[in-house]
Amino acid sequence: MNMNPLISVIVPVYKVEEYLDECIQSILKQSYKNLEIILIDDGSPDRCPQLCDEYSNLDKRIRVIHKENGGLSDARNTGILASHGEYVLFIDSDDFWTSHQMVETLIQKLNEYPYSDIIFFGSTTIAGDKHYPSPIIDHTNIDGKSKIEGLEFLLRNGDIIPSCCKKMIRRDLLTRNNIFFKKGLLSEDWDWTIDLYIHAKTISAVNQNFYGYRKRKGSITSRIGIKHFNDIVYIITKWDKDLKTIDISNKEKEIYFGFLAHIYSMTLALLYLADKSVKSEIQDKLKPMASILGYNINPKVKKTNLLYHVIGFNFTCKILQFYLKNRSKHKKT
Repeated sequence: MNMNPLISVIVPVYKVEEYLDECIQSILKQSYKNLEIILIDDGSPDRCPQLCDEYSNLDKRIRVIHKENGGLSDARNTGILASHGEYVLFIDSDDFWTSHQMVETLIQKLNEYPYSDIIFFGSTTIAGDKHYPSPIIDHTNIDGKSKIEGLEFLLRNGDIIPSCCKKMIRRDLLTRNNIFFKKGLLSEDWDWTIDLYIHAKTISAVNQNFYGYRKRKGSITSRIGIKHFNDIVYIITKWDKDLKTIDISNKEKEIYFGFLAHIYSMTLALLYLADKSVKSEIQDKLKPMASILGYNINPKVKKTNLLYHVIGFNFTCKILQFYLKNRSKHKKT
């Protein structure tokens, strides 16, 4: 394989002029230089379009695409279609990479496991001056294992890493299989990730938290609207139906159903962020889907499933919401 492959970095840009420089500098300062950096100005109404053009004049590796606002999914899709690299990396423009050796480390892993379709890495959430690193991925349980073994390990030990920003992905895996983000869908990573994993053949991982996810007031509100919950219901319903017809092994299907169960359990907990006026409506939509908790590969889902069978749906929701609400308060202090 090419020991010095071109890596495409896809950066959707919208209303982030305060954070854009830190994001782009974290890319430009990478020790690995063979990068194609695609800035997608998604019709940003601030100075971001001008800043993107200024960056492109400073470094020939930067290419800018100006487009009408279409949302995050549409911007990422535009970047995928415009990219030429052997692999792609996604980064949101209010976030940054925490190490200048990130891409170099991923390339070293790729040289060690050259047939990897996906290489995972971890993240750290930054909220003000507080840092919350995600659990380190134990790459020894993924590298050299079958895809099913690797995904099952991830699911048993936390989740299945839905974020596109915590993976380096073989580009033609996306383009050859039409794996794009559904425009207008919230929690679009969850929908996209299952499609990605179904088509991937081999995976590997780097046990470092390279992605700096910035939790800021402008990006996360204190409430979650009904569209967000409706989109989650859509994702679970869609894949619950599609997985029953896709020609993959029953073991692999169980893992993806386990991922849906993880999403479902987490959504029950997040109901505390829903407006009171719509909470009962959302619960009525979620309640008929509770059987998905039977795919309890993940330990947290197993506990949720046990609660559901002992105390019922409504009390399970209340307990999960109480737990997550108080955990969130503890993190803020």
